[in-house]
Amino acid sequence: MQPRTFGTMGVDWEERVRFDRLREERLARISRLLAGSELGALLCFDMANIRYVTATHIGTWAHDKLIRFCLLPQDDAPIMWDFGSA
Repeated sequence: MQPRTFGTMGVDWEERVRFDRLREERLARISRLLAGSELGALLCFDMANIRYVTATHIGTWAHDKLIRFCLLPQDDAPIMWDFGSA
């Protein structure tokens, strides 16, 4: 019998990373924290924060360019601003 290896590739004999669950739980977590705060919305400029909230990523070449934003209003879906060539 083969030993179990927990890689990133999908297989039919075990559940590994469920990316849809990861995205849903990240957004739910940040929305819950936002609802518990005094803020009406969260505006993100940092690429890591944008990726966490929106589950989008365009590559490391765009880091620190400050041309990509996301707004997470309370009780609503994130709004993404991006440049046309992305």
